[in-house]
Amino acid sequence: MSIAITDGHTVAIHYSLTLHDGAVAEDTRGGEPYVFVQGERSLPPGLERDLVGLRAGDERELTLAPADGFGVVDPKLERTVERSMFPTGVELEAGMSFGAESAHGVTQVWIKDVSGDEVVVTQNHPLAGQSLTYRVRVVDVREAAEESAEPPST
Repeated sequence: MSIAITDGHTVAIHYSLTLHDGAVAEDTRGGEPYVFVQGERSLPPGLERDLVGLRAGDERELTLAPADGFGVVDPKLERTVERSMFPTGVELEAGMSFGAESAHGVTQVWIKDVSGDEVVVTQNHPLAGQSLTYRVRVVDVREAAEESAEPPST
C-alpha cells in the first residue's frame, strides 16, 4: 500500500492553478511534477493542509480562500518609493519582483505601479486576496532522504 502524505514526506504532484476569473496561472501537466517536502511551507498553507492523507494516484480539486492561499491584501504592505532605489538601466514594470532590505533582512517586494520617478511596491503576493482552485494529482510520496544520517556502523 502506498504512503499517505504527512509532514516530512517528499511529495511529487502535478497541478493546475486556476484563478477566480478562470485564468490558469500555473500548470505542471506536460512537464516535470512539482516536488516538495510536506511541512516545509513551500506551498500555500491551505493547499499543504488539504494534501495531508492523500496517496500516489489520488486526484483532488481544492479551492482555497485568500487566507488559506497567498493571504489577504494588507494595504500597510504597500508604499511609494523613488525610482532611484532600483538598479539603473532596468526597465521597471508592474509585476516584477525584487529583494529589498528590511529590518528583518531581505524581503520580496513586487512592483504594483510605475509613474515617472515614483514606484509603488508591495509585499503582498500578486495572488493575495484571490480565491484559488488547484487541480492536483499526487504522483509520488516517499520518505524524505535523511541528509544528515550517519552511515551505518560496521
